[in-house]
Amino acid sequence: MQWHKVILIFGIAGLFSGCAFYEEPKPANVDLPTLNDAVRVESKWWEAYKDSTLNELVQKALKNNFDLREAAANVSLAHAALSGAQANLYPNISGSAGADRTLSSKESYAGTGKTYNSFTLSGILSYEVDIWGKLKNAKASAQESLLSTKAAKDAIKIGLVSSVVDSYFGLLSLKTQEDIAKKTLKVRKESLKLVEQKHKLGAVSPYEVYLAKSAYTNAKSTLTSIQSAIARQESALHLLIGTSPKELFESKKSFDKKALPQPIGVPEGLSATLLEQRPDIQAALHALEAANLDIKVAKAAYFPSISLSGALGFSSMELSEFITSSARTWNIGSSLVAPLFDFGRIKSQVRSREALQEMARIGFESSVTRAFLEVYEAQEVRKRAYEAKLQALEQVRIYEELAKLAQSRYEAGAGEYQDVLDANDDLLNARINLVQLSQEALSADITLIKALGGGWDESALVTAN
Repeated sequence: MQWHKVILIFGIAGLFSGCAFYEEPKPANVDLPTLNDAVRVESKWWEAYKDSTLNELVQKALKNNFDLREAAANVSLAHAALSGAQANLYPNISGSAGADRTLSSKESYAGTGKTYNSFTLSGILSYEVDIWGKLKNAKASAQESLLSTKAAKDAIKIGLVSSVVDSYFGLLSLKTQEDIAKKTLKVRKESLKLVEQKHKLGAVSPYEVYLAKSAYTNAKSTLTSIQSAIARQESALHLLIGTSPKELFESKKSFDKKALPQPIGVPEGLSATLLEQRPDIQAALHALEAANLDIKVAKAAYFPSISLSGALGFSSMELSEFITSSARTWNIGSSLVAPLFDFGRIKSQVRSREALQEMARIGFESSVTRAFLEVYEAQEVRKRAYEAKLQALEQVRIYEELAKLAQSRYEAGAGEYQDVLDANDDLLNARINLVQLSQEALSADITLIKALGGGWDESALVTAN
């Protein structure tokens, strides 16, 4: 049988199997809720808090954070894989040169027993003809993998920025609580001195002195607890922004003491563009598309591989006649390799790719479902957080009045000193609770911003040419 007939037979087989070979897997089916108009978050939403320290921390984290640097390395790796896949589409051109001196054997069939030189110089070209789209689909798969890796990096970036902002506000909250505890401790220290002076004059009993000491030590214990929490929070923030151990131990720099910022505007509703705004969804989608293409690459192994090759150069036994027309040599050829009996190797590869594609499909469906659940939960938690903040504000007002009344009743002789201490304890706890709930409301804002995509823009995904 002549070779052109063999190729024709394989070509017909490829045409008959073309439908199955190029069949696109069905898209993931996710039942979505009714969506509102587009809701977007500003790309640098944290700058709306107008806090220069916060902006500096975010920039430092984006530069130094270990997880983000690792994600950037993964993007570089995906870029390299795409460059390799693109290069496979083009011929491979190489050159070779050689020089040797040989003594032939007299005992060989054509032996002369002579010593001679051999000089060669040639350019070699090899090229695989991509009839079945294997190389093209491999390149497309690498491109989708690159997009997936870039989107995954942006998902880490969103999580990092959200964590830095949330951790910073948590630190501000603790430092505000520290200020409240210090002021309370100062007041109770002065109150203790006053009670001790009254006790020396016989105006109060030892019982009231011990009550005052108890209130003072309780306030001191509260302050110590808050300061320990500040140390832990600062360490967590240093880890997020990638502070080096040397800088951490030698600078002894603490973050500025500031009050919690006012809330910023956060988009309301469930956005129809959420699927585009969430980089984790885009990462899963591109991973699914890459898996689809990998199936095509695996199926291409069923078909024959056709390669072309050629060489052009010079060969001579004398260096003086090396580069002459008579020393010129060339060859051109082709090869066809087709699987006959591989005992299921290709089939197993195809099944493996199909299983990976199914896993990618499930991952995409899971990411979409998780995204909408996170937005729903974030909206509900945010609503309750602001309600709790308003209630806490009202509680502070009530306990302020109760503390004033308890002090007035005690000074008028109508109340007990214990009532005064209890009222002040309640006021201290109410003020600290208000600060904590204010921070939780800000945290709820950040969680919702993160769930909505954190200001990420899909146009940031730029593919390599």
